[in-house]
Amino acid sequence: MNMPKKWIGCHLAIISAKRAGNVPAMQERVGPAVWYVPDADVEDYEKQGAASVVGCGLYGNLSASRNAALEDAFALNKPCVQSDDDLTKIERVFSPSHSKSIGFPAAVRLMLDRLKATPYKLGAVAPTSNRFFYTKPISTQVFCIASLCVVLPDDLRFDETIPLKEDYDFTLQHISRHGGVVRSDDLLASYKHYRNKGGAVGYRNDKTERAAIAILQRKWGNAIRMNPRRENEILLKVK
Repeated sequence: MNMPKKWIGCHLAIISAKRAGNVPAMQERVGPAVWYVPDADVEDYEKQGAASVVGCGLYGNLSASRNAALEDAFALNKPCVQSDDDLTKIERVFSPSHSKSIGFPAAVRLMLDRLKATPYKLGAVAPTSNRFFYTKPISTQVFCIASLCVVLPDDLRFDETIPLKEDYDFTLQHISRHGGVVRSDDLLASYKHYRNKGGAVGYRNDKTERAAIAILQRKWGNAIRMNPRRENEILLKVK
């Protein structure tokens, strides 16, 4: 698992499934990384030129891949940088009317520097790529999307019983344990997500969404509330 020089000091993990075709573009954008994929996909990713590939069990459990990346990073006592596999661009926003493109390494460095200046262990980018919603650079009592996140060595892990929305649970674990998170709301990362076959899109449906929400509500009670504007979507209500 040799990492390029620019990634010395942290462990870069790409979480993926059934999207081996994304390897060349992602490595061009972020550099060589360790790809965490279902066991059945390992050979496909290797054929596409992935720098390093780790099999993480059966398709349909992204949390297992996320946890494998955390284990590998923390065994080296390094921060774990996790990204989904379909990043298109990152912008740094300065106001609702002004933003500027920023490279992946620079964005990660900014996230890490901010996180290390706090007692918290989890950092992420804004959950939207729309700069219209920008109000301030940093928020600490909010949801951290796992699409692009940074985690400092810790013993908290993603709940592998949750089929979707595992990052809501992981966020609440961190807020409960450490008192907050560091979300860089001035970093807007654009991903294809629902427009890209594979990943969670392959098994996301109303039944799976509702099952995930039910687990979250049992675990966290009133901290999970339904989004009145979007079906099968939730909001965090952190005291």
